[in-house]
Amino acid sequence: MPLPNFISYPIGVLFFLGGIFVIYLTSKKLSFPVASGIAKPKELVTSGGYYGVVRHPLYLGLIISYLGWCILFKAFLALLFTPIAFLFLLILAIFEEKDLIKTYGNIYREYQKRVPQRIIPKIL
Repeated sequence: MPLPNFISYPIGVLFFLGGIFVIYLTSKKLSFPVASGIAKPKELVTSGGYYGVVRHPLYLGLIISYLGWCILFKAFLALLFTPIAFLFLLILAIFEEKDLIKTYGNIYREYQKRVPQRIIPKIL
């Protein structure tokens, strides 16, 4: 039984806009526009915003907004691809962290210890 519109619309919009908000705040903290794709911050960002909660808040925002989009448009088949999308982002984060360790060394390793959650925040 599909979700009625009065449930799917507000929940979908909430998730979608919540994810976009996470992406916006994260890209603002990095001081480059999200659309640039190639630009890198001038220094390592390890605090402030969502960086004290997860090490890859942009990826978290993408997952949240994707879930919202699926709920909003009742694209429940698309939800089946969420684990695949998450796995892709997780692999991307692992490779990105290898580069960050090469570039920043112990500074990034300390950040990994301080913020152990890569993408999904610890609930309790």
